[in-house]
Amino acid sequence: MRRNKRSCRSAQARTAWSTAIAVVVLGVFAATAGAAPLATLFADSYDAANAGSSAPVSSPFALVTGQHYLVKVRGTFSAWTHWSHRRCGKVEPAPIFASPGRPDTPAGFDAEFQFAHPAYLPSQCNRSLLPARAVVFQFNSGGGWAHPTPVGGPPVKPSHKHKYTYDVVGTGVPISFRIVDWETRDNNGRLKITISAAP
Repeated sequence: MRRNKRSCRSAQARTAWSTAIAVVVLGVFAATAGAAPLATLFADSYDAANAGSSAPVSSPFALVTGQHYLVKVRGTFSAWTHWSHRRCGKVEPAPIFASPGRPDTPAGFDAEFQFAHPAYLPSQCNRSLLPARAVVFQFNSGGGWAHPTPVGGPPVKPSHKHKYTYDVVGTGVPISFRIVDWETRDNNGRLKITISAAP
């Protein structure tokens, strides 16, 4: 009987220890994977000012110098109000996040690619050139405006969910985002941007 009691107590101790380890591991994983973003912003492709780019949006805080942040960008937009009956590429029916108050339009851009556009002449529609890499989405983390490179390197095709992740190193100033376009008054669609501390 004593041996059986000792065996039971030993088994119970091992079970308790294993459970404690599992709780700690799950807690660390949840803290890393499910941590709330530090900020959520929307870069709107539409801008009535038409100054060569959308109005920049900035984080409400300075990024700590040397610290890594994950910037996740999701969304699509249109660079045209009017889409002719001839449409090139894989057109999407509407932006994922529409610009407030703008007319409904198809979408042809995301943060990394132009995947569709309208064409008024047959010669303007060359499907073999789409999707094409685009550098119209830019950020400025203190060193000037530039198009970032996603984690994992430049993609070869648009993300299925039009979602990309960027690794940004803080320089002690807020980070800003914009969409470059020579005519922003006919645009529709926003990019949703979340900023989180890298694990």
